[in-house]
Amino acid sequence: MKTIVASNSEKARKIIESKSCDVLVLDLAGHDNVKKLFTIITPVIARIAQTNNIAIGINAQALKKLSSVEKASTLARLREVIKYCRKARTKLAVNLSKHEARALLISLGASTEQLTKTITQPF
Repeated sequence: MKTIVASNSEKARKIIESKSCDVLVLDLAGHDNVKKLFTIITPVIARIAQTNNIAIGINAQALKKLSSVEKASTLARLREVIKYCRKARTKLAVNLSKHEARALLISLGASTEQLTKTITQPF
């Protein structure tokens, strides 16, 4: 399973359109505006990833190392990414055990269909 880390939406779109990986891991560090969250995945990128059979990866190990303020904004971004992936029916990948991944994704608003398709594998 080939994984690539994306740090911005332009890079993520190029990687997904070229079909050069199986899992696109999100770098969730970013600066939010007052009225809008900084997210790498947009609804269009989520649809393209679904048609190219590419899973969106969440690095949950990095979440554990963040401070509480950074963790709150990162979880808000993750919630938005999961919402876009739920609408586009894009697969998710989490580097946690199956039980921990299920608990995290349910608390962030993932559907049960997403949970059954989730890839739980270290990357």
